[in-house]
Amino acid sequence: MARRRTMQSNEDSKLEFNIFLKQLGDALTSDNVQSIKFAYRPSLSDPSRYAAITTGHELLAELAEVEQLLDPRTTYCHGSANPGEGYTLLHNLLSSIARRDDLLAELEEFTKVQEKPAGCAAPNRHGPPPGPPAPADHDLSEAVLEQVASELGYEWKRLARTLGMEESDVQEIAHKERDSLREAAFQALRRLHQDGLTRSRLVEGLERRSLRALGAKLKTHRLG
Repeated sequence: MARRRTMQSNEDSKLEFNIFLKQLGDALTSDNVQSIKFAYRPSLSDPSRYAAITTGHELLAELAEVEQLLDPRTTYCHGSANPGEGYTLLHNLLSSIARRDDLLAELEEFTKVQEKPAGCAAPNRHGPPPGPPAPADHDLSEAVLEQVASELGYEWKRLARTLGMEESDVQEIAHKERDSLREAAFQALRRLHQDGLTRSRLVEGLERRSLRALGAKLKTHRLG
C-alpha cells in the first residue's frame, strides 16, 4: 500500500510539473522563444526539430523530453546543498536569456510549494554554505582539470550546469571553443575552479551525471 501511494505521489508530481511547464511555455512570447533558441542549443539527435519550434510550449516540452529540464522540486535530493540542475537551467533560461522576472517569481513559488521528502535539502540558490574544504580539495590542479576534461566529451555542458555555471557562461564557452570539446570542457572546469570548485564537489557532480568511473578515479587520486 505504501509503495502504491509513493507511485501515485510521483505521478501526481510529474503531472504538476508538466502543467507548470505548459503554463510557463504559454507565457513566453515569440521573442522570448527566439532568444532562448539562439542562446541555448542542446545536443539533439534531430536539430531540425528544435529549429522548427515556434512556441514556448513546444520549446519547453522538447527540452523536458530530452531531459534538459528536470522538476526543480525534486533535484535537491542528493545529500547536497548545491543547486539542482532542474532549478539552475530553468532559472537561467528565464533570467539571463528571456529576462522574464514575472516568470522567475512563478518558478520560485512553484519550487517552494512542495514539501520536501525527508533528507532532502531545501534549494540553495547561492551555492553550498562556506566551510573548510576536505583535505582532498587542496590539490585540484590544472593538470587534473585537463585530465578530467579529456574524458568528458559532450557531457561537459551538463556537468557545468550541475556544478552551478550560468547558462550564459556555458554558451559563451561553447561558442568560443566550438572547435574543441576538450578545450571547452577544460575552460568550463577552469572557470568553475576559479569560482571555488573543489575536488569533492567535482566528484559529486560527476557522480550525479552518471560519470561514476571518472569520479572514482578523481576521488582516489588516480587522476593527478
